[in-house]
Amino acid sequence: MLRLVGLPWIFIALLGQWSVAESHRVSLTWHYAAVLALSVALISVGRGFFVIGSDNVRLWKMVLLAVVLLLAIGWMSLWQLPSGLMLSGIVIGIWCLIYLALYVSPPGSRMQIIVLVLVCGGASMAISASTLPTSLKWAGYLFLFGLSVLFSSPAAIYAVRFHFPKEVCAALVFALGCGAAVHFWVDDGHSWLCAEVLVLWGLLVVCFSTIRLQKSQDDEDPRERMACSMRRRTVAMVLLVTLVMRLAGWWGALSSEKMLHHAVVAASALGLLMVHRFSSNSSERSQRMAVDMAMILPLLTLCIWSAW
Repeated sequence: MLRLVGLPWIFIALLGQWSVAESHRVSLTWHYAAVLALSVALISVGRGFFVIGSDNVRLWKMVLLAVVLLLAIGWMSLWQLPSGLMLSGIVIGIWCLIYLALYVSPPGSRMQIIVLVLVCGGASMAISASTLPTSLKWAGYLFLFGLSVLFSSPAAIYAVRFHFPKEVCAALVFALGCGAAVHFWVDDGHSWLCAEVLVLWGLLVVCFSTIRLQKSQDDEDPRERMACSMRRRTVAMVLLVTLVMRLAGWWGALSSEKMLHHAVVAASALGLLMVHRFSSNSSERSQRMAVDMAMILPLLTLCIWSAW
């Protein structure tokens, strides 16, 4: 049940949001953390729809849980958070639906069609209701049209999955969710991909790739497994080199809060590398717990240390 609602990911998201907020010296109320936690739980439940098979009892339980989470998110967003944050939430929600439709649901399945309809319908309403220039609105409509054409071809979906893998997409959505509320107060949400969110994105790519490599891959294409391993090593090395250069002050002076954020991300990345290197003989459950600890402990240590 804890995995179903994504409890470990909820902790990681909350600590990531807190770290990004601290790096920008922004103080967020508990409402922002609550909406982020509920959103992560909703995505985890949404993923569960594609793996439960024909268990109707469990399906209806998950539907009920998803409805409760959606109502809670709606209530918090409408009455407890600033209205200007709604646009960021809608954009991230659309990307979450695209992730579920493109990477989780089987190509051509009924669930994929349902998610695609939700994506196009919700995005069209958001674009129409926004105050964007007409040219940008038309660009958004063309993007939705291209997305519909993409989903009509299973071959195109498999090509996207290989060249832009799910770990990269999921990590991007996760990192944007952690930084959305912070950047709403910093610059009205205009710079979503600041340095702190980018390094968090890289860390999550390493994390998701590590989890994928730890699972049994007997029936997976060896090329995809090799690509995942190479991508993980490349992102980890680029991330660590970048953070070392940032911490050394090569790219401008950093505040102490931003230096601590980068140092914690570097510690988590090193922890993930060590987990994958030295836990190959342990059980899958132990490996997954080690990954969770590598992600949570450095951030939690920083949180406790800052509180003192």
